[in-house]
Amino acid sequence: MRRAMVLVALFGLACAVGGPAASAFEDKKEVKKGEKGEKGERKELSSETKGAKLLLAAAEMARFGREHKSPEALLAAARAIASVSVQPMDPKNVKDADKEGSDTDKESNENVLKAAQREAMALVDEAVKIAKDKDAIEKIAEPLRTRITAMKRGAVRGPVVRYGTVGRGDRQDTFTIRFKGGEPAVIIVNNQSNRGDIDLVVENDEGRVVAQDRRSDDDATVTFFPRGTHTYYVKVKFFAGRGALRYKLTTN
Repeated sequence: MRRAMVLVALFGLACAVGGPAASAFEDKKEVKKGEKGEKGERKELSSETKGAKLLLAAAEMARFGREHKSPEALLAAARAIASVSVQPMDPKNVKDADKEGSDTDKESNENVLKAAQREAMALVDEAVKIAKDKDAIEKIAEPLRTRITAMKRGAVRGPVVRYGTVGRGDRQDTFTIRFKGGEPAVIIVNNQSNRGDIDLVVENDEGRVVAQDRRSDDDATVTFFPRGTHTYYVKVKFFAGRGALRYKLTTN
């Protein structure tokens, strides 16, 4: 029980602060979460940014759960995913407009809600599979499955999602994304193949790198604070791995 409480506390902390794995700051004077705006009032983050931070925390908890064989962490990650209303990326933001990726990518991009449901449900099934006390975990998992099945597009806009594939023969996908000034730009790349190494690089319209994650890791995440509202080039790069690597890009 104590272990579960610690995990829940960690998850709450991750949701509150976002906890990006890599970060860069274009302008340290930009308004950050909890800081005051130009007129002294606290600036409320957009629903897209809140959702992106929650999904970032979910990804970190899922990783923790797999590394430490913790079903509680996997269930927490699934619950977070089920709490966020995701939106499909506008095709005009895909630089290679004629690139649709694999059939699985195309299906996921046509219905990001169903893709999120599959992801959350897979985490629940994984939690039950690794649990030592399967009966206890199943009691938590069953109502969570019901909640995941009942997921629907919310009235409030959530983060934008795009599924894709990179590999040795197709090493990079590029997206043009407009981020708002005054709040963090959050970008998450979940390597859904769970192998290999995917990197993430963000450039401004002058070609200058403003954020990157080139760690030797299967996933990649960055956050940075734009200087005003501008368009950026988000590049998902294949670095290493056998075969094609499927990924999910999430951003606010």
